[in-house]
Amino acid sequence: MLEMLTILGIAWLAVGVVIGGILHLIQNLNRFQVALITWVLGSLLLVGGTYWVLSQDPVPLAWLQEWREAVVRQVAADRAVLLEDLPHTPMQVERFLRLDTDSDRALEWVVVYARQGSAGVRAYVFDSDVGTPGILYPYPLRTPSDDYLGDGARGLRFLTEDAVSLGRPQLVVWDQQTLSLFKVNPGPVDAAEMVRGTPPRYEVIGFFRGDRVQRQGARVTVWQREPMERSHLAVRRVYEPDPVAKTYFRSGTFDLRAPMEESIGFLPDGPSDFQDSPYPEAVVVAFYGDVPKDEAQRYLVPALREGYLNSTLDYGSPWPRGDLARFLVKEVRYRPPDPGSTRATVTVAVVPLRVGQPVAEASAPILVEWTLVQLNGQWKMEAMRRL
Repeated sequence: MLEMLTILGIAWLAVGVVIGGILHLIQNLNRFQVALITWVLGSLLLVGGTYWVLSQDPVPLAWLQEWREAVVRQVAADRAVLLEDLPHTPMQVERFLRLDTDSDRALEWVVVYARQGSAGVRAYVFDSDVGTPGILYPYPLRTPSDDYLGDGARGLRFLTEDAVSLGRPQLVVWDQQTLSLFKVNPGPVDAAEMVRGTPPRYEVIGFFRGDRVQRQGARVTVWQREPMERSHLAVRRVYEPDPVAKTYFRSGTFDLRAPMEESIGFLPDGPSDFQDSPYPEAVVVAFYGDVPKDEAQRYLVPALREGYLNSTLDYGSPWPRGDLARFLVKEVRYRPPDPGSTRATVTVAVVPLRVGQPVAEASAPILVEWTLVQLNGQWKMEAMRRL
């Protein structure tokens, strides 16, 4: 910092001489006026430069030492922590946990941190699996585009599981809206190989974000709502890994593979009954979400309920209710009814699935239009026609 201030002082003198010379040549000023103007401009430059220097962190030694002390306090007093490979951006430790992240039957140290000026939290795994005994090396849990792992440290969860059938566990990190899966590659043979980081010790093979993200085994489901969608409909996408490559990304990219299933519905933790919804399109989507259960009849006018229960009502299925597994709603079109109107129309494209029928063998979407009426303040489905 002293060297930078010295340079600024020399620059101040040099700029002052140059400005003074220019003013003396182009203006009809006496020596006193030239000296005064030169002093003012040079002083402004010096003050501004000094403020900039003082506001910088020329070397991140202070916060690196804070990290070192915080990690050592949590780890052990007889361990050294190697931090030189960390990015030169101030980071705040948010949480520590012990977990066998690489299935070597030894617990590693996972450090969850927040980066200054960046959203969410990220993490490092500190391990002593290479190099000098007793020294902990940082392995980053790096996501595509260096995105964050979750919104906050408190809700972030860690688990090791062989989710994609690799024959060895992966590290799974998730909260309600983000999920990351990391393949654990063999450890480096020496410190030089660790520094090169190719392939990374923890290699991301799947990264998902949405309004809700859930995983069951290898299958990951993401719900994403449209911000301006009035009835809070959400697009639901289901992903599975490549059966050979064991990754959710397209080859050579961080782009997700095409979803194996996609439909329109509602968030999984939302209401289960939409009879009181002020939006007719929500009623229609809720009906198809309930089919083939008996509860779906609640969205129909009373005159249609018996036909639904005995499978004589046409609502887009070529099979009786007992043979039907579910519907996928692929498209929703509607025009908001005029204020005070008691009638509305909603068009949907639906795909019926028979019991045991794979999604890949589903028929083309069936386009139907429903007319709805208001009864006792609730929208009810009154009539349907195929388009």
